Amino acid sequence: MQRAPGWQRVNGWGVVAFAALLVTVPLVLEGVLLLMLPLMGLGVLLSVGALCRQPGDGAIVAALLAYGCWWLVDAWRSGAELWPWSMAFWPLWGVVVLLWLRRFSPPFHYWYYGIVTGALGAGVVAVVERLLGAERAGGHINAIPFGNLSLLLAAMSLVLALMILESGRHRASRRGLVAALLAAGFALVAMVLSGTRGAWIVVPLMGATIGIAYHRSLFRLINPWVAVGCMVVCGAALLILPVGVTLRLMEMAQEVGAYHRTGEADTSYGARVEMWRAAWLLFQSAPWLGWGETELITKRDMLIADDAVSPAIHYYDQLHSDILDTLARRGIVGGLGLAMLYGVPAWLFLQYRRHACPAVKALVVSGILLVMAFLIFGMSQSMLRDSRGLIAYLGFLAILWALLQRQLSLLHKDTNR
Repeated sequence: MQRAPGWQRVNGWGVVAFAALLVTVPLVLEGVLLLMLPLMGLGVLLSVGALCRQPGDGAIVAALLAYGCWWLVDAWRSGAELWPWSMAFWPLWGVVVLLWLRRFSPPFHYWYYGIVTGALGAGVVAVVERLLGAERAGGHINAIPFGNLSLLLAAMSLVLALMILESGRHRASRRGLVAALLAAGFALVAMVLSGTRGAWIVVPLMGATIGIAYHRSLFRLINPWVAVGCMVVCGAALLILPVGVTLRLMEMAQEVGAYHRTGEADTSYGARVEMWRAAWLLFQSAPWLGWGETELITKRDMLIADDAVSPAIHYYDQLHSDILDTLARRGIVGGLGLAMLYGVPAWLFLQYRRHACPAVKALVVSGILLVMAFLIFGMSQSMLRDSRGLIAYLGFLAILWALLQRQLSLLHKDTNR
């Protein structure tokens, strides 16, 4: 393994730290990211002429700026306090990180170390918290984003394991293969112990995406009947073992029935549906620019006072859907920014979906999984209004795109020799 020079090596360990600390010690991660921002900003300014050479770089930067700048404008016009301003600056942080990593892109193996370490750490944290008596594992953050991000780490670890299998290096890299598979298992355990139910919707879609990408390798190296048997056994174990899955599913069934029979909204499901109704009503009354960061809560409380929606949603400061919350707060203009935030990276990663290089393929599949996961997570939870969720999306996007372009550049140089 060739030793990476200077800033590339520093950035490589930064990638490892980002993935490893994301759900294990998130407050430390946020502090480190903010402390590093001036240095990265200076580096970007000193080398601005060499940046955005690829059309994709400019497209991602434009998407991040569109989303972040309109959020800042909305915070300004609403007279918002500190928290909305601080959240709106994270997309601009994402621009700086992307350009910095494009300038000093680390080698691929740092991505492997980071994802595997982060996934293993998520599992350890979840098990320790449950052993200490926590009802739901949360990793010092809300249990829902903890479970969602753990699932994403599990999927990315599985992609790394399949990359090793597909490259034919699994005999020489047995430890790497075993570590990636263990990491995927640990992170899945973390997701289960978090008790989040929204993540289960993403599991089959992630599985289908990974299966389509690696179907040849999977059928060549793994007996499909053995794989099906393992999934059945794992599913049965989740339902039988005392990890809370059966209880959470039963609660969901009861909540759905209670809401649609009697209108009971003081439950997880009922409150979500009422928040979505409120968001849609607010969007219809101010479709273009939305109600803004502060006025939205006032207008929502007016809907509650008019008995248009249930008072059960009074205690929430967001509307439990990235799409509907954005439309209600920032209107169609904000919705277009959100569409760019999801759509531009998805379109760019899909351009390389048929690439033959295993490392390139792993990065592309991980990028597609990232966008898919946050899009679906954001249908029932405002992941982008949680600082860890927003940082995770922006950070992983910048890392994956920078590593992808580095791999493509190295392959191009090898071809021209």
